[in-house]
Amino acid sequence: TATVTTFADQSVTNVTFSEITTASFKVSWQAPYLSNGEIPTYKIESINTNTGRKLTMEVLTYETTFTGLDPNTTYNISIMTENKPRNGHSVGLGPPVTATVTTLPLDELGLRAEALSSDSIRVTWRKITAKSKINEERFIVDLRKQDATYQVEVGADKSTYNCTDLSPFTAYPITLTYLSANGLLPEIYATTTVTTWPSAGQRVTNIRFPRTKFRSIMVAWSAPDKPYGIIKLYKVFLRSREDRRKIDVTAPKTETTFTNLYPNTAYTIIIQTENLQLNGQGGGIGKNSTATVTTLDDVYLGAVAMGTDIVRVTWKNESVLSKDNSRPSIILLSDGRVESQYEIVPGSWEQFFRNLSTFTTYTVTLMRFVSTDRDFSESFNVSVTTWPADHPTCGRRRQPPTTWSPLNMTRRVTDQNSWPWTLGLYSSVRGGYPYCGGTLIAPDWIITAAHCVELAMNCITAPVGELFSYKALTSAILFARIGDHDLNKREATEMDRVVRSIIIHPQYKVQSGNREHDVALLQLAKPVPIGAEIDVICLPQTDSTVSSSTECVFAGWGPTLSSQLNVHQVSSVLTEGRVMIESKDVCQTFEKNGIPEGQACLATRNGNPCWGDSGAGVYCPDAQGQWSLYGLINRGKFLCVGQYAMSTFIPPHVDWIRKTVAAKNVT
Repeated sequence: TATVTTFADQSVTNVTFSEITTASFKVSWQAPYLSNGEIPTYKIESINTNTGRKLTMEVLTYETTFTGLDPNTTYNISIMTENKPRNGHSVGLGPPVTATVTTLPLDELGLRAEALSSDSIRVTWRKITAKSKINEERFIVDLRKQDATYQVEVGADKSTYNCTDLSPFTAYPITLTYLSANGLLPEIYATTTVTTWPSAGQRVTNIRFPRTKFRSIMVAWSAPDKPYGIIKLYKVFLRSREDRRKIDVTAPKTETTFTNLYPNTAYTIIIQTENLQLNGQGGGIGKNSTATVTTLDDVYLGAVAMGTDIVRVTWKNESVLSKDNSRPSIILLSDGRVESQYEIVPGSWEQFFRNLSTFTTYTVTLMRFVSTDRDFSESFNVSVTTWPADHPTCGRRRQPPTTWSPLNMTRRVTDQNSWPWTLGLYSSVRGGYPYCGGTLIAPDWIITAAHCVELAMNCITAPVGELFSYKALTSAILFARIGDHDLNKREATEMDRVVRSIIIHPQYKVQSGNREHDVALLQLAKPVPIGAEIDVICLPQTDSTVSSSTECVFAGWGPTLSSQLNVHQVSSVLTEGRVMIESKDVCQTFEKNGIPEGQACLATRNGNPCWGDSGAGVYCPDAQGQWSLYGLINRGKFLCVGQYAMSTFIPPHVDWIRKTVAAKNVT
């Protein structure tokens, strides 16, 4: 309500009130008809009739707004005109024009607004009785956006309206204005503010991998440009078809790290954003953002003591290059006091450190730079101990052989790790059992039968006399398990080493069934550490002979004869059998077609070699108890039955073995 009293002469006219709310109103007027001077300002006073509080303003225009008022309160308004002085004479203030106005009660229109979703708001209000005789009252719903105004008119008979197509998690000021018919009554309005629900999390952007290693991935990303809510957390999923790995983590920040991954493996990273709810509404998990990354390859760092003062360090040459091939990798060797450093030359795969201390443990560290950042590298560490002064170079068992019982007529189970150079060969095309045996002659070299290589070639003809990659030729994996004893257990001493390359004796005839020169050398991708449980056997001299009274041994996982069932049964543990090297005349009795050149005749004492023993070594001791490799179990009808067996005699092939492997690597 408002009442106005006017005065003639220099008084303002037509005082009106608009935009009346619970805490403010706008007052407007017109200039005097006869001002009798130039009017520079208008002086307006507002007095709270309840408290007497006075507010005074001076304005140049014909309107002003009072704010910070009390609801449902009457205010007395006084407007005076002040003319500009002329010829040094002050004219002063004219007579006041008074009026009254009452602010709205707090709940005059009952304006309410609530979010219905992340993009809609429902506005409600209370109907009011028409205040004019002409039924043309109406409401205007006004919603302020950042870049535009959402405004709609509805009839006075309405009390609700839905605003749609809004932005999520946005505070919208809403004004409801009541307009009387033809403007006969002043307009009244109410305001409120409401926030739309937060949306589900938005997609992240710029997924990147700032630090990729051979067993870990650091993933980072940028938060959504418009999150439309408060981000609660990120859900990050790692998936791989190659190793079927599934790892799920939550990240409060825009980065996380996955560890214990497989080298040289492709992984898919999936990231979801989860927004918080607002008063129990909206929010949640949004759509996926994905990226792929491949871990770096393992460098297969190995270190083996080659003597009392020398250590050999090996690595996979193509894996040590920096990400952009511009940074050399560094090898550091330290005993805690003295440090040696070597910068890896591209294409190299081994380095010898000499003049070291006897029987001293060294830490070998390979630093591979995986980005152009000099401060970021990936480290690989192994330890190695140089030999003591009295270290036997090869063929030394850590415990003496056990005496055989005269009643023992079959092979027997070995003491664990009693033959530290004995190993089993496995191929991905031959199943999960050692299909052949082999013998360790250097930390990264194995000797076995050439026909064992043929058995794993998957119907592909093997090259002869030259190194070749088994994996490249067959698309399969060949590996050796060293330090094993019981196939049904995972033992602390056992190690698996992938075969990197193979060379078959140049005079061996593949796919012929011939037993002459049945020898092959297998180079491991990574050397094994030499110690009490794993060691190398000695190679004999080229002119070595073994007397017929010398008792030798072979060991393998081939089937053994069951005395109860009188049948051969697969053995899950390493067994050994006694043999003696005899003259060819002894075996000639059993070999109708004669004995091929380069074969040794073995008289068996406690059961013959059987399937799975092929390629295993025949070990003979000297007077000092040092063991040498004198034969490789061959193939033939003697397997599993009879009183004799055939083996490839090693001494005639020693020169070829040493030249191929290099004498510095073989004792």
